[in-house]
Amino acid sequence: MMKGFIQILCCLLFLGNAYGSSEEKLFAEANNSYKVGDYEMAINKYEQLIRAGKKSAGLYYNLGNAYFKTNQIGRAILNYERAQRRNPDEEDIRHNLSFAKAYTKDKITAENPNPLLKLKENFLRTYSSLTWSVSGIVLIWLSLLFFALYLFVLSFRRVFFFLGSLFLISALLFFFFGRQQSAIENKCGFGVVILAKTFVKSAPSSDAADIFVLHEGTEVKILDRVDGFAKIRIADGQVGWTEMDTVASI
Repeated sequence: MMKGFIQILCCLLFLGNAYGSSEEKLFAEANNSYKVGDYEMAINKYEQLIRAGKKSAGLYYNLGNAYFKTNQIGRAILNYERAQRRNPDEEDIRHNLSFAKAYTKDKITAENPNPLLKLKENFLRTYSSLTWSVSGIVLIWLSLLFFALYLFVLSFRRVFFFLGSLFLISALLFFFFGRQQSAIENKCGFGVVILAKTFVKSAPSSDAADIFVLHEGTEVKILDRVDGFAKIRIADGQVGWTEMDTVASI
């Protein structure tokens, strides 16, 4: 019985290594296709890797480059955004994303933000979501330390209780800030127009009136999905409906 178990384990390890090797081979082939200028082939292979579940900043970045080379600006921006979501500190990703956005046709002026919301966003961006969360964990341990001192040390008990409570409340706030910043980093609910041109309608119906037009590469906030249509809001505050296949989630 043990022998059979070992054989099965070895088989699984072999299959895992073989699968990993095939992914690495496909990634290398995609990179080679890109280097020789066969961008369509590179796109096909990068997309195969993504469909297989391999999603990384480097993969999305390379795919964005390949789409940009084929003048598919919307899909290039989409994949740069996905790459930045996974590695927000990478300078090359930020540069290429900014460069690609310069090619978009829609120059939308953002509506005046609520100053308090803007202040909150700037405050949250002081640190990354990871830093906020790790700081919260440190504060939790400090609060536990002072509560332990409160229980076992007779002198300065009020001070220990006060500090323990202060660090606990601070930890909860830091976890909250981390969650809020994570939503900003991950652009939850945002999408990018990937078709060259799309008419945004007043209702989720093909017969509804057109209210404005968007072009590929424009970023939108996805508010709802109904019967194959997505309700979207653009930066200037306008809201409308477009077919779901015209917008891809970041």
